[in-house]
Amino acid sequence: AFVNNMSDDVNDREIHNAVQVKLSELVAAADTYAVNFTVTDQQGAIEGATITIGGNQLTTNASGFATVNMADGTYNYSVVKDGYADVNEEVTVAGADIDVPVEMTGATMLTKAQLQVYPNPSNGVFKVTVDGVYTIQVVNNVGQVVYEETIDTNSTVDLSDLSSGMYVVSVRNNTKTATQTIIIQ
Repeated sequence: AFVNNMSDDVNDREIHNAVQVKLSELVAAADTYAVNFTVTDQQGAIEGATITIGGNQLTTNASGFATVNMADGTYNYSVVKDGYADVNEEVTVAGADIDVPVEMTGATMLTKAQLQVYPNPSNGVFKVTVDGVYTIQVVNNVGQVVYEETIDTNSTVDLSDLSSGMYVVSVRNNTKTATQTIIIQ
């Protein structure tokens, strides 16, 4: 009889714990709300935009739509898509689902006059002249990023430790982008 009573106590305890876990899951689920992003440009929906919010990374579908459940609070979010200016905003979740329309604008290509890379060819040390603050990225012939840094108006880049060859130099900020090749001898 003692063993049967102990077995009943364990089963009752297990059932009680399982019910508590389920109740806490239901309470947690009830405390989150849908944050519905719709990403567009002047021509319509943007598929494949990446949205980062509260540690979550989402990708928009063919309708430009992505959703995530979030608790009440204010969250910074970013929306990124190649060929478009990045969007960095914030959204506040306050006890209800929320729709977040995001309109992206295309990035403007810089002219060669606004991006100068010289001397070219180079021994690996070269100057980059741009019209503001940019992120510069240098990529080798197999697509690996070999250098990345934030630069401003006139900067010197030292890649003399790299092997000889052709490299692609790209600069980008929120609204502009440009690409040029450089040869390191």
